[in-house]
Amino acid sequence: MPAGIVTKSAAVERYEDIKTRAAIASLVSSAAVRDIGTPPACTDLELREYVSGNLEHFLQWIFTDVFRWEFSDDQRLSIQQMDSVIDRGGLQAIADPRGTGKTQRAIRAALKAILTGKRKYVCIIAATDGAAKRIIKAIRTIVSYNSLLYGLFPTELHGFPQLQGNNRKAGGQLCCGKQTEIYLGADHIVFPTIPGSLASGAIISSCGITGNIRGQFHTRPDGSVIRPDLVLIDDPQTKESAQSQVQTQDRIDIIEGDVLGLAGPDVSIACMVLCTVIEKDDLSERLLNATKWHGRRTKTIYSFPVNMKAWDAYFEDYEESIRIGKPERINEAYLARQAELDAGCVLAWDKRKEIGDVSAIQTAMHIWHRCGPTAFAAEYQNTPTTAADEASKPTTKAISSKLIGIPRGMVPKWATKMTLAVDCQMTCLYWMVVAWGDDFSGHIVDYGVTPEQPRNYFTLRDVSPTLQQKSGSSQTEGAIRWGLDFLAETLIGRPWPHEDGGEIRIGRMLVDAGYKPDVVHEFAMRSPYASVVLPCHGLGITAAKTPMDRWPTKPNEQIGWHWVVKRGEKRRATYGQLDTYHWKTFLCERIAAVVGEKGAMTLFGDRPETHRLLFDHLNAESCTQTFGQGRSLWEWKQKAGVDNHWFDCLASNCAAASMIGSSLPGGEMKVAPVKRVRFSEMQRAKK
Repeated sequence: MPAGIVTKSAAVERYEDIKTRAAIASLVSSAAVRDIGTPPACTDLELREYVSGNLEHFLQWIFTDVFRWEFSDDQRLSIQQMDSVIDRGGLQAIADPRGTGKTQRAIRAALKAILTGKRKYVCIIAATDGAAKRIIKAIRTIVSYNSLLYGLFPTELHGFPQLQGNNRKAGGQLCCGKQTEIYLGADHIVFPTIPGSLASGAIISSCGITGNIRGQFHTRPDGSVIRPDLVLIDDPQTKESAQSQVQTQDRIDIIEGDVLGLAGPDVSIACMVLCTVIEKDDLSERLLNATKWHGRRTKTIYSFPVNMKAWDAYFEDYEESIRIGKPERINEAYLARQAELDAGCVLAWDKRKEIGDVSAIQTAMHIWHRCGPTAFAAEYQNTPTTAADEASKPTTKAISSKLIGIPRGMVPKWATKMTLAVDCQMTCLYWMVVAWGDDFSGHIVDYGVTPEQPRNYFTLRDVSPTLQQKSGSSQTEGAIRWGLDFLAETLIGRPWPHEDGGEIRIGRMLVDAGYKPDVVHEFAMRSPYASVVLPCHGLGITAAKTPMDRWPTKPNEQIGWHWVVKRGEKRRATYGQLDTYHWKTFLCERIAAVVGEKGAMTLFGDRPETHRLLFDHLNAESCTQTFGQGRSLWEWKQKAGVDNHWFDCLASNCAAASMIGSSLPGGEMKVAPVKRVRFSEMQRAKK
């Protein structure tokens, strides 16, 4: 073999040696790249101590871009209570208005709890999984890019800036030759394991309240398991869930069971709920009212301006300025009357001012105007109104829940009387028959339109056939009279089957005489059922006017509960006057009542889709809360372009039931109690 030529085996050995040495060199080089080295020193030990001891300092010194305004007294107290839960544990529920930074405070409170070593596993629970993921994303951004925070807590955060938000680099990360076990996920973050770090191996996770809460635990590399020791619940409900008693109870059960059990058997967990009230008796209200949660509510406006009429005029200018595309004009109008507009107004936070507004009061009143009194009372005052508030929202969901399976035309066994109401229009007559109990429980037995329409869904504009076509009359008056006679004969002239096997007849027929009153009055006098028929005229009695129950009694008049019956004169039949605002509000309270309660309203059938047109009629009006003469009420107005005729019929039926003897349990049928309230209370109620 020639000199200098190595054997094949020797060549292979040399190659393997070179490859091994190259691999070792590569590993050493890679480790050097992956090794983040010793954490730098804290940039300001004094400042670190200052922000570590107080959450308010932590928020405003480190996150000046987020909390650029001085905190209100309410916010300071909320922050102090959050600090107390972090340090000493316990349960706390706080309701803050929308837009006051609850979520941002919760995110950074979790960070402070971890960075200062007070807590090892913080779980943030949101209303939905999507909201939870957004929370974790925000925390990832903070720990990765906030240089001021890193400078004060370099050991605790060492490793996050090096990843630049990319978890793919996390698996091989070393610190002085040892794995950091850092992790940046979509639903949780694991802090790096670094000697001397108060947050070594700590966890922040987030999930939706209906997600996998029971799975909140973390197994460390040494095999030990840690569970949450602090839970921050951030706005745990949606608008949909707040309107559902079932969903509300489900979420209460999750909090009381799964959430409070996260720390493990026989271990008390620290928990704070940051919420906003959406509906009466929603999840937030239940927690706030529960003794063990030590609930506290805050508001946007603690005292409304004294001169709300001045604000009404201001908002007219406001809408006009927006309409003509000159929003800057509104500030001129505000400044010209600022002293008058602001008088008496007390805000919780006088620093909150939207861009373009002159003052915090102006901003608060703009929000009140945009939301409306009802929504503002709940979401910005955390004090949802009752009764009338519920009455203002006869939702399709609420109405559809009142179907009880009784066949159409059948009278429930508890009913003792029946009424009929008719709404007269030029082309047709809308009608509704309701059965009543003595306690004002009501059941819609039947409803329809004359002439009967071939379609299940129609509007007044496209009625076909019309009264004139069906009756053969060439005049509207004759056609309406034909329709009324037909309804009287077919509805009053027949017995209605009762669930107990008997029969019952209609005891009162109210006919709206607002359209063609002469025809209606003539019908009432000449009908074979004249003793049952009563023309009625609707009156909208505003809060500023004297309610019907305070009207002086005159000869030939009967004053009842928000209705008056007057003896007719000069070719007029005896007729009734109804306070339509009252009876529409009253009706919606009946709709809001739970089936089985006294005074609840129910509906025949078991298929909601068959009543779609009825539901639309019952949702065809909006209302506004008004004040005057020591009382408040809701004024109703038909929405543009929608039919409301069965809504009118059902409200009239309520008045008819009162006329023939139905009354609420414990209530007075003929005298309506009027609660006197102070003007300051009225302003607070308007929220």
